[in-house]
Order: sequence, then structure tokens, then C-alpha cells
Amino acid sequence: MTGETMSELACGLGLGASCVVSLGWLLTHDGCAHPIGNLLAMIVLVGAGTILLLPAALRLMAGVVADSDEGERR
Repeated sequence: MTGETMSELACGLGLGASCVVSLGWLLTHDGCAHPIGNLLAMIVLVGAGTILLLPAALRLMAGVVADSDEGERR
């Protein structure tokens, strides 16, 4: 593995852990008692989830757009 691949993996694992911890906080009783903590956890959850899922969503959409372009050219 190259250093770049390792750093991407570490970043993905860190963001995944952030998502899990944020969701765990939101679903606990302590989370219900602290609205500011809930806001911060929700911001982290949405931000990390977006960063994690955006590359896959863009690859999927690129394939869909490429398939629709091929259909128009025929």
C-alpha cells in the first residue's frame, strides 16, 4: 500500500468513527439532555456522512449520465 492509500483509509476510518460516535450521542439519554451537544453531533454526522458518501454518489451519477448520453446518440 502506498502512503496516499493509507492516509485515505485512515481518513475514511476516522470519518466513519465520527459518524458512529455522533449517531450514538444522538440516540442516548445524555444527548437528549444537551441540545447544544445534539446540534454539534448532528453537524458532525451530516458533514462526515457527506464527505464519506459523496465520492461514491458522484461515481454512480457519472455512470448514469454516461449511460443516458449513449442512449441519446443512437
